Amino acid sequence: MKKQLTILFLSLCIILQPSYSAILPASYTSVSVQPSVVSTPVKPIKKSNKKAEKVGKVNRFAKWGFIFSIAGVVLLGFVPVVSFLFLPAGLILSAIGLSDVKKSGERGKGLGLAGILLSSLGILFIVLAFLLVLAFLQGL
Repeated sequence: MKKQLTILFLSLCIILQPSYSAILPASYTSVSVQPSVVSTPVKPIKKSNKKAEKVGKVNRFAKWGFIFSIAGVVLLGFVPVVSFLFLPAGLILSAIGLSDVKKSGERGKGLGLAGILLSSLGILFIVLAFLLVLAFLQGL
């Protein structure tokens, strides 16, 4: 880095040097000293960035858990019986995926959290609806 700054400074001095020919007598202007710069290949600087390290595949359990959670929530309005299968599967897969993401450092933490949240809310909605139906049936 220091070598690169030195080369940059010297090249700027050469480019921006003032013309002394108007100030100095003619005997001084014939001699000019140019610094010799040896060019060496510059290696790229490697940055250690957490975002760069996490570029890779998304954890498959987190991804499938999220997909099952979305499917369970969507099917809750159309076919509630099928959502009984999708929501617990989505919860389990998302929990496994989130655990794997924390251990291995893969991508998919957000998918795992979202899958757990959606599955939990869907299961909570099913339980509340079931209790509401039971209360309504006992009231008749």
